[in-house]
Amino acid sequence: MAIPSFANTDVTYPDGQSNKEPIPDEILDKGFVPPVRMPDGSISAGSKLAANHLNTLLHDLYAQIADLNARIAALEGA
Repeated sequence: MAIPSFANTDVTYPDGQSNKEPIPDEILDKGFVPPVRMPDGSISAGSKLAANHLNTLLHDLYAQIADLNARIAALEGA
């Protein structure tokens, strides 16, 4: 089963959050930080993967894939 799109419907929750929020520049630049063992032996938790950031990321990827598929179909039909 191919998934043609993801999170196409914008939703605002009762607390004002949107289902899609811009991903912070630091995460876009370096990615999500995994849990890391620190020199003192403690564990740094790493990045919290917020659902609204993941929704934004997947929505964008699926939109780009759909655009590429449409371009391929147009070229193949030409």
